[in-house]
Amino acid sequence: MIVKRHILFSDEPDKKPTKLVFEFDPPVEVEAPLVSRKAMYIDVPGFPMSADFRKVTVTPPINEKGKLYIQEVAKPGDLISLVLRPKYKLQNLVLDRVHQMTITAPNDCLVYWFMVGRDGVFVVSGDMVKDDGIQKKLHSNQDDIPLHAYMVQRALADTEVTMKSVETPPDLMNTEQAAKYLGMSKWTLYDKARLGDIPRTRNKKFRKVDLDAYLQSSEKKGRRGRRSL
Repeated sequence: MIVKRHILFSDEPDKKPTKLVFEFDPPVEVEAPLVSRKAMYIDVPGFPMSADFRKVTVTPPINEKGKLYIQEVAKPGDLISLVLRPKYKLQNLVLDRVHQMTITAPNDCLVYWFMVGRDGVFVVSGDMVKDDGIQKKLHSNQDDIPLHAYMVQRALADTEVTMKSVETPPDLMNTEQAAKYLGMSKWTLYDKARLGDIPRTRNKKFRKVDLDAYLQSSEKKGRRGRRSL
């Protein structure tokens, strides 16, 4: 597997929420990273020195009510992962079928991996609930790759974790749709449109390409700001 970018979220309720971003130039090849008990890049020469590494303060991926929500601008082949707190699991996941998901249990917790299958905004949501023993089962069988893959599929079925098709956002959106796509309130979107930060059509619609461009521009500005600190 060729990896160019990996975004790692950690669910640590007692600490300031952060995400780690690894960007590899050139890309690195990782052998079976999603079913290995070892650290993902343990065999990559020079890791993490070979990557552009950033630590970013973010909104908690899981809120106080146990609701998961992650939204990222991503490209095909990007990896997005979530390290869940011990003794918990996820269920009722909503994820576009173009993306791939699996679960590992390297230590005393579950790690959810999502491989992005399409350019644009990657979104996953769900619920965090008490673990019923799946972590222990996955951890004890992770070296047996076929068996582990089978157990992951059984875990998804037995714990009501569902993979659903998510509607592809339309090329032209109204204010409510655009605000939801960007993850901001309608009033914030109004202000940005009024200031010209986000263009809109004469009939006050928003083009998806413009919204994606805004998200990517915001990400780049954030990188430059962090590097200047």
